[in-house]
Amino acid sequence: MLSLQRQYRIEDFAPLCRDADLDSFREATADAFLVHRGLVRRLVVPQRQWQLTRSAQRIDVVPALAGGALVYPIKGKGVARRRRPGAWFATVGRADENEIVLPDLSVSMFHAVFRRGPRWQYLVSDAGSRNGTFVSGQPAPESEQGPGREVEPGVELRFGNMRLTFVLAAQLYRMARALAT
Repeated sequence: MLSLQRQYRIEDFAPLCRDADLDSFREATADAFLVHRGLVRRLVVPQRQWQLTRSAQRIDVVPALAGGALVYPIKGKGVARRRRPGAWFATVGRADENEIVLPDLSVSMFHAVFRRGPRWQYLVSDAGSRNGTFVSGQPAPESEQGPGREVEPGVELRFGNMRLTFVLAAQLYRMARALAT
């Protein structure tokens, strides 16, 4: 079982895949994930809120691991994930209150929302962010304009300048299992 955190490396899932089948893996982690390769422009926030001034901010560019990838589980809130799809949601943004925290300066504090559609498909909509949310290069609609754009496995999502690939648990399980052997 993995500890509760918001960001992992693919390698972190390998021990779990060695001992678990796909259903156990999905139950212990999530049904879907965002995978990021590349650089993340990270904001270093001061210890106290009153210190947050423009001069107090510092940008670190960190690699998303040498040769590896950062993995963000999509775990939502709302009614149990298998009962009512319309009640399930997961927020994306830079603020710690989001279910998916992306530490990049181009990502708004509250950037986007994932929902589950009536066929249990994943939908993403923009939350009025400054730099937009894109699915395969096409802008996602804003939250108040409807349920969102459907997200297929393997598609590229962009939140601000941060590009991630949407994968289902089975895909991540296969990648991590290959590392475990």
